[in-house]
Amino acid sequence: MISWKSSLKNAAYVIGVASITAKLVLVASSTMVGVDAKSAEASEVHKRVMIGLDVSNTSQLVTNEKFAERAAAKLMQIVEGLTYRDEVVINLFGEYGKSDETYNMSFVISRKVSPQKLALELGQLVSSVAKLVEEKKISSHENTNILAYLNEMNTSYPCSQKPTAYVLVTDGLEFSVIANSYELIKSAGKTFPAPDMNSYQGCSITMLGIGGDDVDDPILVERLRRMWSGWLTVAGFDGISLLRTW
Repeated sequence: MISWKSSLKNAAYVIGVASITAKLVLVASSTMVGVDAKSAEASEVHKRVMIGLDVSNTSQLVTNEKFAERAAAKLMQIVEGLTYRDEVVINLFGEYGKSDETYNMSFVISRKVSPQKLALELGQLVSSVAKLVEEKKISSHENTNILAYLNEMNTSYPCSQKPTAYVLVTDGLEFSVIANSYELIKSAGKTFPAPDMNSYQGCSITMLGIGGDDVDDPILVERLRRMWSGWLTVAGFDGISLLRTW
């Protein structure tokens, strides 16, 4: 996760290309000013929402604008329901180590950053992912590292620190050196490598778009859902929703 100073630096670039992210970075900047002024209050943030946007080549955010609009509406609804001092962390993921940090930001709900304002800007970003990829402002990735993304986020934002809700817009098709979902779902009973037990205690998770456009066989979708459900349960997630439609 980049620092707020890096976010400000990136803001100059984003404003230069006149993208939606300029507004988000400016919101993030004003958020952090408020945090510096009231560090004691910021330390009392009681809930965190981790928003992960899959920008791999198979992601429906990249390939399906109507899906992206529905996902944007869902994320807006979630953010609009947040309250003062709740925290929102936004990350793009795909190939490990190649996320565009321009779009990786964190916010704290405050008088300057209302849930409604943040929800609107986030919704515009999510619904515009395909266009931003086409304009080469976001790079799409060949691989999909969901497991690595979760591990990195839990290292930076431990579930034990405060109640944390992950919301991932992803097809759930891990395609990396860790696991190949396309091969695993061909046979019943196969699954991901086991996680560290209860390492995500204190977290819940929702995946929007499980199976994506690549997997439209109900049997294979259910196998994928069971693989994730088993892995996430052992990892300690409390509250698991793996949605194809909503």
